[in-house]
Amino acid sequence: MINQDSTNHNQDTFFMDFLTHETLFDSSASTPEQALNRESVFEGHSLQVSNPQMPVIENKPEFQPPSWIFFIFIIQFILIGIVITVFRYSFRLQISSAFSQNNLEQLIREGNPIKQTYSVLLLLVYGLSLSIFAYIGLKLYGPGIEINDQRLFIYLFAAILGVPLIKIILFSIIGYASGDKNANSFYISNLIIFDILIGLIILPVVFIFTYRHMPGILYFISALSILLFIIRGIRGMQLVFKRSSFTGLYIILYLCTLEIAPIFWMIITIQKMIGDMV
Repeated sequence: MINQDSTNHNQDTFFMDFLTHETLFDSSASTPEQALNRESVFEGHSLQVSNPQMPVIENKPEFQPPSWIFFIFIIQFILIGIVITVFRYSFRLQISSAFSQNNLEQLIREGNPIKQTYSVLLLLVYGLSLSIFAYIGLKLYGPGIEINDQRLFIYLFAAILGVPLIKIILFSIIGYASGDKNANSFYISNLIIFDILIGLIILPVVFIFTYRHMPGILYFISALSILLFIIRGIRGMQLVFKRSSFTGLYIILYLCTLEIAPIFWMIITIQKMIGDMV
C-alpha cells in the first residue's frame, strides 16, 4: 500500500528540483550535466531586484495650483458680472472703443475713463488675469524663487498694475507741460480700454492653463498678449501724432521707453522660459 504522505513529499521534491535545476528533461540542454548546471529561475528573477546601493531618482511632483487661485477667478467673474449688469451701456461703449475712434471720442466726452467705477473694476480683472498667468508660468517653467506663494502673487499684481499707472502719470505730466490735454486724454483712454480688453480676452484661457498645464496654451496666451500690446502701441502712436502739438521726438522717445521696451522684455522672458522647457 502506497503511503500518501511519501507521495506528496516526492511530488514537492520533484517540483522544487524542477524550479531549481530545470530537471534532466530540459530540451535546451544537450547533456544532463548542462541541465544540472542551468541557472535557477529564482537566480534569474534576482536580477530584477533593485540594488539598495544604487541612487534612487525621485520624480519631481507636479505643480498643483493653490486653492486661493480658484477664489481669485471667482472674484474676477463677479466683477465682470457687476459691470455687465450695472454698467451695461458703458461696458459696450468701452469695448467698442478699441475698434472705433468715434466710439472712443464718445467715451471721452462722457468722462475720463480712469475715473469711472466700471473701468477700475475691469482693470482689476486685467491685473489679476496677467498676475495668475505670470505666477503659474513662473511656478512651472521659471527659476526657483524663494518667496511665499501669496507674496509672489502680490508682487506680480503690483508690478502689472504699476506699469500702466506709471505710463498714465508720465504722459499726464507731458500733457500738462505742453498744454495738450487732447492727446493726453486719447492716449490714456486708449491705454485703459486695451488693457481691459486684454484682461477679458485672456481670462478664460488663463483659467484653462491654470488647471491644464499644456505648453501650447502658454504659447497662445503669450502670443495673444504680445499681439494686443503691439496693436495698442500702434494705435496709441496714431492718436498721439494725430492730435498732439508738442515735439514728435519726445513722443517717440516716450513710446519707445514705455511701450516698446516692455514688449521686448516680455518676449525675452518667454523665450527663456521656453528654452528651459526644451
